[in-house]
Amino acid sequence: MGQGSGAHYRDMISLIETGLAAELESQAPLAPPRGGRVSRRVRHFPISPSVDIRPDERGSLYALNIVAADRPGLLYGIARTLARYRVSLQTARVNTLGDRAEDVFLVSGEALSNSKIVLQLEQDLLKELSLSPQAATPAVAITSQ
Repeated sequence: MGQGSGAHYRDMISLIETGLAAELESQAPLAPPRGGRVSRRVRHFPISPSVDIRPDERGSLYALNIVAADRPGLLYGIARTLARYRVSLQTARVNTLGDRAEDVFLVSGEALSNSKIVLQLEQDLLKELSLSPQAATPAVAITSQ
């Protein structure tokens, strides 16, 4: 390490930048979300999750509406599921009202043009929203051909 107190921070920033660049270039699947504490209110008064995917008014994008109990790792779990289906996020409106998450995503991807795959995606998202992050497993993975 270099001299002075600023050298330590420069070394730390360099280490973080190197690790982050390697992670972004990696083609490995996303790791499962880390567990976290769910609020007492959510444990005793669960919120039934709902998922709805519909084409937008122009038909070029799809609106993904999600309602679920908020918890640590919720958005990461949703992103991980969308990534398995190679669905790209265009915009997002994320609302958290107390322990209730009401999120709307504008998404696109080839998988969304197949109604059977859309149904499976909805089921996988419901599974992700219903279970603890460690228990959610993918039912299907879409690979590029």
